[in-house]
Amino acid sequence: MKTLNALLLSFVVLFAACNSSQSENKVEATNAESVDTTANAAPAGAAFVVQKDRSVINWKGSNKFTPKAHAGTLLFSDGSFTSTDGQVTAGKFTADMNSMTSAGDEYTGGAAKVGDLIGHLKSADFFDVANFPNAAFEITSIAVVADQPGVTHNVTGNLTIKGITKSVTFPANVTVAGNELTAIATFTIDRSQWEVKYGSETFFLDLAKDKLIKNEIELGLNVVAVQG
Repeated sequence: MKTLNALLLSFVVLFAACNSSQSENKVEATNAESVDTTANAAPAGAAFVVQKDRSVINWKGSNKFTPKAHAGTLLFSDGSFTSTDGQVTAGKFTADMNSMTSAGDEYTGGAAKVGDLIGHLKSADFFDVANFPNAAFEITSIAVVADQPGVTHNVTGNLTIKGITKSVTFPANVTVAGNELTAIATFTIDRSQWEVKYGSETFFLDLAKDKLIKNEIELGLNVVAVQG
């Protein structure tokens, strides 16, 4: 029950943050950056393991011209960070696309429709989870940010969705205290850059306005990792 309550609280906090910061934290995806596999194979410093029962990814998608929206969560399959002298130097994690859930009836029009929504999102229309069961992110660089409330770092890394890898940069609050590392971030991606096509005006120019779904997906990351 504590885990469930923590995830629900994380959703409320990060969902509000996503609503308030969508435009300023919209990221543009570029070609994937090269990763120093030699350095990442055995990076120096303290190793932190993502705690799957204390970490969550929140998502929200909306229709373009109507108030209709859907929101929910994803869970992590695994993840790790490396920190040297209290600063993160490397990190990567994998999200389990089969763990996708809906935030509640208010986003689906009733409990009976939750399964239909999740089933559609997992289908080839959207994320094709049968063929791409995981999404992943790997840090390629991280820079300290000063004098920006709520933000400690700008994080750049390779984000892989549906087997397509793009580089993104987003602001985050990353802290290391004792044997625990936390990373919190809210940002928006353009799903069309990962070939998530359903209802997108990028791919369906003649689609009726009430059928259009925004390309933007709002993401909220709340990651807890423990040394060891």
